[in-house]
Parts: sequence; structure tokens; C-alpha cells
Amino acid sequence: MKRRNFLECCMLFLVAAAAKAKGVGLEAEASGSGRLKFGVISDIHPDIMHDGEHRLQVFLEAAAKNKVDFIIELGDFCFAKEANVPFRDLWDKFPGDKYHVLGNHDMDICSKEEYMEFVGMKSRYYSFDKGNFHFIVLDPNNLFVDGKYIPYKNGNFYVDTSQREHLDPEQVE
Repeated sequence: MKRRNFLECCMLFLVAAAAKAKGVGLEAEASGSGRLKFGVISDIHPDIMHDGEHRLQVFLEAAAKNKVDFIIELGDFCFAKEANVPFRDLWDKFPGDKYHVLGNHDMDICSKEEYMEFVGMKSRYYSFDKGNFHFIVLDPNNLFVDGKYIPYKNGNFYVDTSQREHLDPEQVE
């Protein structure tokens, strides 16, 4: 199986899990050890969609009320800028374990490294164990240009190199 197909399958699984969870939580049977419950949220986009802070607050309250084992956001959390420090801090105040996944729009105005520093991610890919489950977080946010992968950075995924050759530079930048 090609890497891209594998990543697409993983994303479909996560989307299905999030849909089943209705943005609040997902319970999974942990063979012989009871249940594992976690909260899933994605694409909050407080910079481009209304009431992002309210939606995050509702999610966090529901996660706490349901006593989830951890929460995870699946990307497109917020832009790494000073105005979003209170939004990021709201997430950080959740008393349990919490995890970030890089989303393409998280790098609209910065590099992966800058975004990761802003939200406190130690690595763009990692794994963790909860109950009898092993979770793997990947970073598929790269472009394949001229035979090599380059990371998403400052919204460079919107217009690829071949399209840039046909556009006035002012239209692209």
C-alpha cells in the first residue's frame, strides 16, 4: 500500500470516529480492561469561523463532564499568533491528557516549527499508549514538488510551483 493511500485510510478512520463521537467522545472496548473514552475535535478555525472559543469551551466542558481519558484535536486548531494565546490557553487548561495533530491550515501563516512551538508540540509525529491501545499521530502536511517532499509553510500549499509559473507574482504572494 502506498504511503498516501495509507494516510487517506487513517484519516477516513479518524473522520468516522469523530463522526460517531459527534465531536464529544468515543468509547472503545479495551480488551479485558474496560472502556477507553476520548474526545475528538477538529477544524475549529477560530481565525476564519465565528465563535471558535465558544465551540472549544463547549467541547472541553463535555469532555470533562464525560470524564474522557484524553482529548485530541485533529488539526486546523488556530493560527500561531499573539491574539490566539487565550484560545490556546483555554485548551491547555483541560485537566487531562491532550494531544495535537498538525492540520494544513495550522501552517497558513507560519512554519511547522513555529506552530509546534506555539501549541507546545514536541514532534510533528509521535505515538502514545492509553489502556491497551497504541495511538499513532502522523504529519501528512507536505507537498511533492520536483521529485521531493517539502513541508507546508506559510500557506504554500495553495498554489504549487507549476501554477506559479503561469501567474503574475503579485497574484500568488
